[in-house]
Amino acid sequence: MLFPINEEFTKDFEKINKLVYFPYVGINYANAKKRILIYAHNIPFDKDLSEEYKRTSDKYCRAKDFNGFGDSKSGYIYCPRNPKEKSDWNLPYRNFVLGVLNLQNNYIQNRNQDVENRINSFIKEISMTNFINGLVYDPNNTRKPIVPINQIIESKIIQSEIIKILNPTHIICWGEKPTNYLLSLDKIEIIDKIQRLNKRGFGKAKIILNDNEIKVLKIHHPSYNQVGWKKPETHKIFNDFLN
Repeated sequence: MLFPINEEFTKDFEKINKLVYFPYVGINYANAKKRILIYAHNIPFDKDLSEEYKRTSDKYCRAKDFNGFGDSKSGYIYCPRNPKEKSDWNLPYRNFVLGVLNLQNNYIQNRNQDVENRINSFIKEISMTNFINGLVYDPNNTRKPIVPINQIIESKIIQSEIIKILNPTHIICWGEKPTNYLLSLDKIEIIDKIQRLNKRGFGKAKIILNDNEIKVLKIHHPSYNQVGWKKPETHKIFNDFLN
């Protein structure tokens, strides 16, 4: 497995009530100088695909499989787009890697061992999960489902426990919704409110949670190519946040 999980966190995750998805925690996360937690939003499913998604979730992502996200992470990062498929399923991951690691070329088409080493090192030092801890019903297959309030409340409780366990120094949120969920957690102290940056969809904040100061970055959801993930101004935002 290219990206094995750090199993020292597994026992603590097992104690979280109603946990559905174990976060991906890189093998070198605990010893990283910057402990980066990344929040995506949710995994939607529509009526026709519900059984397929449930089977996929049970097989790869649910709490009974600690290595679920680790097993699939190499595909998220390195799988090239299949022109026969309508959806570019791992585009957000590829774009995020381009932005956060300041890459200006397609690293899949232009294979380079030094670049791959940088990517692999970064992925092994981060943690990642969906903020909404469970499948979200999307009957019209819009990919923008309305999350029930009880699922949001339950996910906030779960994520508070996950943050306490992982003790991140930096949190990066993919889009507005996970950012809003994060900043509305109980017992959170917002030192600096979300400040818009000079790029649409990006903002930063600073919080205290569990007596720890955490830097927060909201980014435009990386499924949007129009953001310009290879551009210097995007790279500067990540550099300023992480340094």
